[in-house]
Amino acid sequence: MLTLGGWSAVNISTGIVGSLTTSGTTQHFHQMNSLWNTVNLSLSLGGLLRYNKDSSKSFNLIESMRIQLKTERIFLINSIVDIGYIGAGTFLHNRSLIGGTNAELQKGFGNSLIMQGAFLILFDTAAYFIHKKNRLKLLEPIVNSKGL
Repeated sequence: MLTLGGWSAVNISTGIVGSLTTSGTTQHFHQMNSLWNTVNLSLSLGGLLRYNKDSSKSFNLIESMRIQLKTERIFLINSIVDIGYIGAGTFLHNRSLIGGTNAELQKGFGNSLIMQGAFLILFDTAAYFIHKKNRLKLLEPIVNSKGL
């Protein structure tokens, strides 16, 4: 979650500066980056708070495995949703090529969604595989030795 929080902070700050110092497509790109990452920052802070709250608790093996599998499933589902963000960004970008009054906005927002979706698919996929690897290395041997 620190990675997501860091990415969000950088995008919010550069997005605000970019929104104030650029115009047209680039300005819309920065606006969407800063808006999009307020959500990412909220999610990362929520995850960190939950982690701090849960780290003081003691879980039995079955509860630990349930939480672990739920976390893996969330990252896997998010990876699939991220493909939708890239698709929506591509749609907006291509729609901007038609022209019209919102072409700059569509292109800027579309390019931002493509970039944010690409980062998120890397983040969520990496998190999924890291969590799965940890489960297989740490939890599965215990579960198997207990015959659960």
